[in-house]
Amino acid sequence: MDTELEAKFYPVNKEKYREKLKLIGAHLVIPERKMRRSLFDRRFHPEFKCDYIRVRDEGNSIRLSAKIHAQAEGKISDQKEVDVQVSDYDKTLEIFKAMGYLPELYQESLRETWEYKGAEITIDTRPGLDPYSEIEAQSEEEVKNIAQKLGFAWDKKIITTVVEIYAEVY
Repeated sequence: MDTELEAKFYPVNKEKYREKLKLIGAHLVIPERKMRRSLFDRRFHPEFKCDYIRVRDEGNSIRLSAKIHAQAEGKISDQKEVDVQVSDYDKTLEIFKAMGYLPELYQESLRETWEYKGAEITIDTRPGLDPYSEIEAQSEEEVKNIAQKLGFAWDKKIITTVVEIYAEVY
């Protein structure tokens, strides 16, 4: 699996954050769009070697991913992901069903994607939460530098799943 170097920061004000992104020279790559995802979770499938398998319709592409998330006390480099593009969301789910797997979770969210010096910065909106940002780059140092440029305190980074944000809020 590939190492996924990303950190989330919660919450952000979309309008003000977009202005900050423009000020540092980031460019909007994909405007806000609806995304949907189905997840197969290791808590229900102890045979999985990853935390979960996800089929995600990103609005402009469909991805099949296996992910391992870092623990809250872990390192950003503990996050792992292997990911491929697939052509059909529903057919991909049918393949899992044919193998005896049904998704445990279905989620919808809004996401817009920005680019800054090769890094991907997203603004994500999920039901019941204020928007948050995710910064993904080629190195932890890049993620940290971009986060600081955008005004985030590095000790406030979230390197686990969005579930941690829900747990903090509720």
